[in-house]
Amino acid sequence: MLIMKKIFELMYWYYNHGKREIMTEKNFTDNCFDLLRIIAAVMVMLSHSFRHFNIVKPKWLFFLCDGSIGVIIFFTISGFLVMSSYERCLFKGESVWHFWWKRIIRIYPGFLLCFLFVSILNLMEGINIFQISYFKYFATDWLYPRGGAFGNGYSNGVFWTLKCELIFYFLVPFIYKCMKKMSMIKNICLIVAFWIFACFDAQIIEMMHQYRYIRLFFKDSSIEFFMYEFLLGSFFYFYRNKFLCSLPSKRMLFSYGTLWFIWYCINRYINILPRIGMMHNVFVSIATPSLVIGMAYGFGKIRFNYDISYGIFLYHMPIIYVFLKMGFDNISGMICVWPVVILMAFCSTILEKKAIKYLA
Repeated sequence: MLIMKKIFELMYWYYNHGKREIMTEKNFTDNCFDLLRIIAAVMVMLSHSFRHFNIVKPKWLFFLCDGSIGVIIFFTISGFLVMSSYERCLFKGESVWHFWWKRIIRIYPGFLLCFLFVSILNLMEGINIFQISYFKYFATDWLYPRGGAFGNGYSNGVFWTLKCELIFYFLVPFIYKCMKKMSMIKNICLIVAFWIFACFDAQIIEMMHQYRYIRLFFKDSSIEFFMYEFLLGSFFYFYRNKFLCSLPSKRMLFSYGTLWFIWYCINRYINILPRIGMMHNVFVSIATPSLVIGMAYGFGKIRFNYDISYGIFLYHMPIIYVFLKMGFDNISGMICVWPVVILMAFCSTILEKKAIKYLA
């Protein structure tokens, strides 16, 4: 609670000393979320590459090969932009079903293409993908993505994030209504409550293994441990006219970015603080969303016709497994993975855009 208070006090200090102006539609879209998503996807890819190729992460890369930071960036941006999308639907008089449909067609074309790719890999491994049990496995993961392997085949461990995203999308109308009604202080208290819950994720997961009724309550879902990151993104959207006049300033980004980097290094490399948070380092993750939003508007408008971040996120794990099974389990093999992933992501993005255009 004290950490959150200090963070928002710092933001408000800059806000009260900055230029106050209303966020217009034009400067609201002048952001570099596309670039940040690609950076986040590369972070996750690098993190998994070093881990699965059993190569020690070089310390000079710092957070650039820390996959948990990439996931935090994704959830923060999702909270910010999805709330914006839902509010636009409301202003246009569109139904919540229309909003959910737009979200679904954003996720599923790429997801199904990647699942098809994994199925082809399984077929090449000698697994009969035309049996009833495989179709059941496919249908289960289609409705509730988990990324587990079928038999001894290929898996895609990143699918769990899609499960979280789909649940977030379903909850957006309720979160929007709730956060709109509450004051800023109450919204901060709500975020802190979920953050405190995430502080004890290791203990809660252990209890889930020991007590059946707790396991049934959580139902194999990790969304509760990442809700505060999504809510922080939503929070900065709701109060964008207060924070976006100060967060993107060069003075703010340099000062806060320097403090964040020092805080990250203390938590990551200097063993003077206890490690709290098994899913994510909660001390770092609570401080990251504000820096993400500030960078999104501080670096100016950088947009891409083909946002390959989703494709990089989806395909890097299966391709890592392909290289490992082929025996390329050294640093040269790891480096070769990356251009292949980018190529697959680009091809997938082209097909996704056509599918979304057809389904929209």
